[in-house]
Amino acid sequence: DKLWAMLSYLIPLIAIVVLFMEDKKNRPYVKFSAVQSLVAHLIDLLPGSSPASTLAELKRHLHIFLPMGRATLAQLALARHCSVRKLQRQLEDAGESFSALLCGIRRDLVPQYLGNPRLDIGQVAGLLGFSRHASFTRWFIQQYACTPQQWRRQHAQTTATNN
Repeated sequence: DKLWAMLSYLIPLIAIVVLFMEDKKNRPYVKFSAVQSLVAHLIDLLPGSSPASTLAELKRHLHIFLPMGRATLAQLALARHCSVRKLQRQLEDAGESFSALLCGIRRDLVPQYLGNPRLDIGQVAGLLGFSRHASFTRWFIQQYACTPQQWRRQHAQTTATNN
């Protein structure tokens, strides 16, 4: 109730500010970045904007950004129309770090990708947001204590044994 009272108070003020903005030639204009940041702040105050929903939204963005090679903190902040620092605070509030979030998503996706024999290791690396095959292999060894090729062979043998 307090939120809706605040919104009903602020929305006319936003409209007034927008209506009275003028450029040097006295033409009306809208500075969208100012309005956008105000709206983003108001959305953060809504009941559904908990750290958990923020985390879910960030995961959705990362799933989209990974295969494009754009899974960075800066790209996520840009997509959420906020600063990198604000995004870091949101992650901290949710008890998460960007690197842990990214690593978790990659760990969730890698069995699916490596389990597909039509994808070579380089394609899997690209789908997981790695620009180089060697970087992917190094990350994979840290996570699974074997190379992607070894994991794929073991997985293929396990699948063949179960069938």
